[in-house]
Amino acid sequence: MCACVWTVLGGILHSSSTSAYYNEPLVIFSSSVNATVNVGGAYNFSCNASNYLLLQWIFHDQNTPFPRVVSNTTDGRRVITPDNELHLTNIWFEDEGKYECRLQNNLGIMSLWNNLTVVG
Repeated sequence: MCACVWTVLGGILHSSSTSAYYNEPLVIFSSSVNATVNVGGAYNFSCNASNYLLLQWIFHDQNTPFPRVVSNTTDGRRVITPDNELHLTNIWFEDEGKYECRLQNNLGIMSLWNNLTVVG
């Protein structure tokens, strides 16, 4: 990682640095696992990586072919933290699907996938 200023805009983590790390291979240290959560529950997805310029959380709903970039919601149900975690609270059936952590730098793109199953 670099000593940078990070900002989240529209669910995308941006860096103000032009570090040489962005020309190094993407490295993923750890990530979340698939989860089953009760309706009304909470879950935290993590994506611990280095050498990335851009990090996005993308939601792939099982009912639509079009993935959506996850962004912070005004009601606080979805929050992306500065340490790249995606916090979901008050989970409902429509939150069920695949969550992708997409990393990008000058060398390419890498993705990690986790499934969230909601039970009632």
